Amino acid sequence: MRLITASLSLLLLSTSSAITFNCKDVLKEGVKWNLAKLGGLHQVSWKRHHLNVVRNSTFKIDICKALELTDDAEKKDCNFGTRICGIEHEIDEDNNDRYIGASPISREFLPDGAHMEPKITRLKKDGQEDGQDTTEGVEITLGGGGLDDDKIHQKAVITFLCNKEPKGRRSRGLDSRDDGKEGSNDDGGKEPYHKDWEDAKKTKDGAGGTIEFVAFKDAVLELEWTSPYACEDAISNPPKEDKEPSSDDGSDNGGSNTGRGWGFFSWFFFLIFLLFAGFLMFTAWVNYSRNGARGCDLLPFSDTLRDLPYILGDWWRKIASTLGGSGTRGGYSAV
Repeated sequence: MRLITASLSLLLLSTSSAITFNCKDVLKEGVKWNLAKLGGLHQVSWKRHHLNVVRNSTFKIDICKALELTDDAEKKDCNFGTRICGIEHEIDEDNNDRYIGASPISREFLPDGAHMEPKITRLKKDGQEDGQDTTEGVEITLGGGGLDDDKIHQKAVITFLCNKEPKGRRSRGLDSRDDGKEGSNDDGGKEPYHKDWEDAKKTKDGAGGTIEFVAFKDAVLELEWTSPYACEDAISNPPKEDKEPSSDDGSDNGGSNTGRGWGFFSWFFFLIFLLFAGFLMFTAWVNYSRNGARGCDLLPFSDTLRDLPYILGDWWRKIASTLGGSGTRGGYSAV
């Protein structure tokens, strides 16, 4: 019975991983990646010029879970369960913005029963030495997209490249293939612009790297994502930002500094406090067990503590008389 249960669990696990994609557990050829830090909403845009019109496609991406639907009716989104959505606008030379449509590039389930069918490919080949100029990372293909009432199946191919230097960028040398030649202008030099557009083809991913649009052709979206979490040793040797969380303004998340330990003096005073508390408890136990003391008599030096107010009062009166009595002479005066 246990063997049957284990076999069913294994079958369900393999079926689930074949249907959807778990960003926390990316496994290929014995190498494991955890891309959970790259989750959340990211946006990359692709802009093309044609005559006096500019067409802008903004791709919303969340590799870990389905995109959240917006409540604003003016913002058109893909259906529920979409992880990568392409939203297209056109704007003319008079800055008139026209919404074209939204199409899911990758989603968890399709109406016809298809699903994401994630495909994982390790970029670094076995047998290559570390000294060689080799590409390190993982390529992930996420399907399940649909176009033209799901008659055309779309998918996304995301190449995660290892980049341990936050300021640098490592590329496989893929050409940026644009249908409209980025930066060209066919309308005489005046480029239409809208403030809500994502004009840049690259965007920060929040993990020391960038997401870059590569191509969108034949219903396949190609993206290149550089990040230290794409390195094969990222789990055993986490990026620096995981080891020492900090921000440019000197404050951490919520203004707290939970990642740092106590200093020497903090530990020193804490140890003194523990020793003093232990001393009080020990002497109280001795006074109770030997003398049957109760209340304040349990404390060490209880007599001294009881007389302390009177001792302080006498000490204060002596100081006052010493300071105030030097200018007067009592008793008999000299003849």
